[in-house]
Amino acid sequence: MIQIKWREYTWYSKLAALIFFVLVLPGLTFYIGVQYEKTNNYLKEIEKQSNIQNNTKLAEEVLEKGCYTSVLRKDKYTFEILGSENGLVSGRLSYNNHEKDSSSGAFLGVFKDNILLGEYSSFSEGSSSIRQVIFKKINQNLMQGYGPMVFAGDKEIFDNTNNVVYDQNTIFSISSLEDCK
Repeated sequence: MIQIKWREYTWYSKLAALIFFVLVLPGLTFYIGVQYEKTNNYLKEIEKQSNIQNNTKLAEEVLEKGCYTSVLRKDKYTFEILGSENGLVSGRLSYNNHEKDSSSGAFLGVFKDNILLGEYSSFSEGSSSIRQVIFKKINQNLMQGYGPMVFAGDKEIFDNTNNVVYDQNTIFSISSLEDCK
């Protein structure tokens, strides 16, 4: 029978310590770290979803229904927000240009982080079209943004909404409902 010597280092004990400290402990630490990171990312995603829901609820309170108008020289633009619920915004948008083609139509979009991005379905000079429009809310006003557009099927959309430039000349201010009629 083999006698165990508890206070003496043998090559078995050295090998066991080497395997434990080189393979098992780092592997176990790595596994625990990965699980911690997954849990942390999951909690962050839940928090982000909660913030999105809170932002869309806040959006209802922040984006006021009503008539917004912008006048640029002899051109008059109107945007009547008819509904704003859970971050979804619907309305009517009209571009009345002096001595140029005018258009009017329906708007449906999403309001998030003071940005209103949506689709404008318009009818102008006998033809219909769908294109994206974007506004930035500043105080009680909406500033329209412009940028490179591309066609996606039958719609004209922004190439990249991060490249949108907001025009300080096209600011829609809250007005009376008669201005949108």
